Amino acid sequence: MAKDIEGNDVVVGCKVKVLNINETVWEYLPEDEKSDLKSMFGDVLEVYEVSDNFASVEKWWQEGNGRGRCHSLSLGQEEMLLVK
Repeated sequence: MAKDIEGNDVVVGCKVKVLNINETVWEYLPEDEKSDLKSMFGDVLEVYEVSDNFASVEKWWQEGNGRGRCHSLSLGQEEMLLVK
């Protein structure tokens, strides 16, 4: 089970606030995707998977003409806060 920065249990379906993004993520992203990830700081997102003490969240952007894109993140304990 994953926990947030305050030690609260984080389960699928709950919402968490993105407090930080692991610095290793930035190393592998192209520049145009970094701005998308930066926009996730402070967002409240729904957890869709929990695995190995990490909670996975995603954010979608609409690009028009029925098209969209998304980014997923696996957040560790120090990177999220449960929103009650």
